[in-house]
Amino acid sequence: MDDDQIAWARGFGIKEAGRSDPVTTSTLFEAQSISKAVTATAPLVLVNSGRLSLEESPNVYLKSWKLPYNEYQAQEKVTLRRILSHS
Repeated sequence: MDDDQIAWARGFGIKEAGRSDPVTTSTLFEAQSISKAVTATAPLVLVNSGRLSLEESPNVYLKSWKLPYNEYQAQEKVTLRRILSHS
């Protein structure tokens, strides 16, 4: 990327094991679970800069919507750490 524009792109490898179709810049892949790591990067950058806490309720930071309280939160409170670890 350069000034919010794609500077260059290239495909590497083959589309499917046992086949010879090469990956190109227009080959589509399903993101699936790989997007979770990318999504988690933004809040962790904010944690690192001291703007968010892994142990605080998300409701401290949310403005237009709040995480509804339910009976499960009586024993285990929801935190950013638990959201990011899917627990």
